Amino acid sequence: MATSTATLLPRVAVGRHLSSESVKLENYQSWVGNVLIEEIRELGRELKGLRICNVNATAAGGALPNS
Repeated sequence: MATSTATLLPRVAVGRHLSSESVKLENYQSWVGNVLIEEIRELGRELKGLRICNVNATAAGGALPNS
Protein backbone atom coordinates (compact mmCIF):
# COMPACT_ATOMS: atom_id res chain seq x y z
CA MET A 1 0.00 0.00 0.00
CA ALA A 2 1.47 3.35 -1.05
CA THR A 3 1.50 6.27 1.33
CA SER A 4 1.22 9.86 0.17
CA THR A 5 2.95 12.88 1.58
CA ALA A 6 0.47 15.61 2.49
CA THR A 7 1.26 19.00 1.02
CA LEU A 8 0.55 21.83 3.40
CA LEU A 9 -1.46 24.73 2.09
CA PRO A 10 0.13 28.18 2.24
CA ARG A 11 -0.84 30.46 5.11
CA VAL A 12 -3.40 33.09 4.23
CA ALA A 13 -4.43 36.32 5.93
CA VAL A 14 -7.64 35.93 7.90
CA GLY A 15 -9.98 38.75 8.73
CA ARG A 16 -11.69 41.65 7.06
CA HIS A 17 -9.87 42.90 4.02
CA LEU A 18 -12.51 45.36 2.94
CA SER A 19 -13.08 48.77 4.39
CA SER A 20 -15.51 48.76 7.28
CA GLU A 21 -17.85 50.95 5.22
CA SER A 22 -18.37 48.24 2.60
CA VAL A 23 -19.49 45.64 5.16
CA LYS A 24 -22.28 47.71 6.72
CA LEU A 25 -25.66 46.53 5.47
CA GLU A 26 -27.19 49.95 6.02
CA ASN A 27 -24.95 51.38 3.27
CA TYR A 28 -26.91 49.38 0.68
CA GLN A 29 -30.39 50.24 1.95
CA SER A 30 -30.92 53.16 -0.44
CA TRP A 31 -30.05 50.89 -3.38
CA VAL A 32 -32.07 47.78 -2.53
CA GLY A 33 -34.83 49.05 -0.24
CA ASN A 34 -36.11 48.20 3.23
CA VAL A 35 -37.84 44.93 2.28
CA LEU A 36 -34.67 43.26 0.99
CA ILE A 37 -32.58 44.58 3.89
CA GLU A 38 -35.06 43.08 6.37
CA GLU A 39 -35.06 39.76 4.48
CA ILE A 40 -31.25 39.66 4.62
CA ARG A 41 -31.33 40.39 8.36
CA GLU A 42 -33.93 37.66 8.93
CA LEU A 43 -31.92 35.07 7.00
CA GLY A 44 -28.74 36.16 8.75
CA ARG A 45 -30.19 35.50 12.20
CA GLU A 46 -29.74 31.76 11.55
CA LEU A 47 -26.02 32.37 10.97
CA LYS A 48 -25.38 34.24 14.21
CA GLY A 49 -22.33 32.89 15.95
CA LEU A 50 -21.02 31.01 12.90
CA ARG A 51 -17.78 31.80 11.09
CA ILE A 52 -18.03 32.25 7.35
CA CYS A 53 -15.03 31.70 5.09
CA ASN A 54 -15.20 33.28 1.63
CA VAL A 55 -12.71 31.65 -0.72
CA ASN A 56 -11.78 33.47 -3.92
CA ALA A 57 -9.41 32.37 -6.66
CA THR A 58 -7.85 35.83 -6.87
CA ALA A 59 -6.14 37.99 -4.28
CA ALA A 60 -8.71 40.77 -4.72
CA GLY A 61 -11.82 41.04 -6.85
CA GLY A 62 -11.85 38.73 -9.79
CA ALA A 63 -14.03 40.51 -12.31
CA LEU A 64 -12.56 41.35 -15.69
CA PRO A 65 -12.61 45.00 -16.72
CA ASN A 66 -15.06 46.00 -19.44
CA SER A 67 -13.53 45.87 -22.91
